Order: sequence, then C-alpha cells, then structure tokens
Amino acid sequence: MPVANILSSREGVYQIEVPCRISLSANWRLMEVRARMRSFFKIGQAVAVGLFFMVAPAVAEDASGTWSYDTIKGIGRFWAQISGESTFSIWCKKTGRGYASIIDVDIKGKSAPSNSSIRLSFDGDDVNIRTDADGNVRMDCHYCADQMTWIWWKFKTARKLRVSFKDGRAETFGLISAKNVMGKDICSNI
Repeated sequence: MPVANILSSREGVYQIEVPCRISLSANWRLMEVRARMRSFFKIGQAVAVGLFFMVAPAVAEDASGTWSYDTIKGIGRFWAQISGESTFSIWCKKTGRGYASIIDVDIKGKSAPSNSSIRLSFDGDDVNIRTDADGNVRMDCHYCADQMTWIWWKFKTARKLRVSFKDGRAETFGLISAKNVMGKDICSNI
C-alpha cells in the first residue's frame, strides 16, 4: 500500500490521498500515522503538521468511544461503547409531558451498583446522580429534569466524560462525536 498518492499539484498546493486501515487498533493506527508523518516531511513540514492534527483527533476519539443513536422497540438510545466492556447509554421515551430519560452505565461488563451514586465528570465539572434498584438513573423528577438539562448541555460542549462508581470502577468516554448525534433539545437527535 503506498504511503500517499499525490493527486494533483499546482503552484505549491498539493492534493494528497492518504489510505487508512480502519481495522487496526487505536495504538497501531497512531503508530501508523506517526510513521506516515515522517514520510510526509519530504513533501513539506507544514503539510505534515497540518495533516497530523486533522488525523489525530479521530484516532483519539475511537479509543474512547464513538457516539451513536438508534431506536429499539420505539425507544431512542444515545450510546457509546469502549472495547466491548463499558457502555454509557441515555434512553429516551416519548411521553405526554415530553420525554422520560434513563441513564444506563456498564463499566467493565457490570452495571452500576443499585441504590448508589454515580459521579459524572465533564472536563472536571462534576455532578452526582443516584441509581435506582436496577442500577439505572431515572431522570423524570423535577430536580432530575434540571440535572438532565445540564448533563445534555455538557455532552454537547465538553470533550471528555469520566464516570466513577462507588465500588471504584471508572471509565472515560470521549465526547467529540456526541455533538454529531445529539440535538439541541434533550432526547433530540441530529
């Protein structure tokens, strides 16, 4: 596989095609990007630095979860999964008063402890939320609705979410792609 194909050039402006292997793990992709960056220095240092900053955020986001939206039996779900073991989901069901939302978090293959608290840290701004007997967080009380408004806004503006359970389990989810699936209003998608 060639390192790069120069598609066209005119007056010092180069159009470059860079092949990428998506099936590699994030660490391998980062190493591959670094190796390719070394070869780009032949084209010009400024071009190489610019390409690195365009490619690097996508590699970092993949390592900490890509956000998606889907529906299951008519209930919307915003979610991200890390390495098949940790998942953060916001379930949204349309009601007569708007939406009822539930936050469901699994870390290292186990759901949140029941009747406990979960700490959500958005780039250092923290909020504690309580789980019910099933380990879910129901966001349909008046106070909870205010918390959900703040949490939804943070999903759209923060870069990272650190989730911590009382039993010591914790995980960090990237939020770069969350703003691409979450709409302006709570439970709306783009």
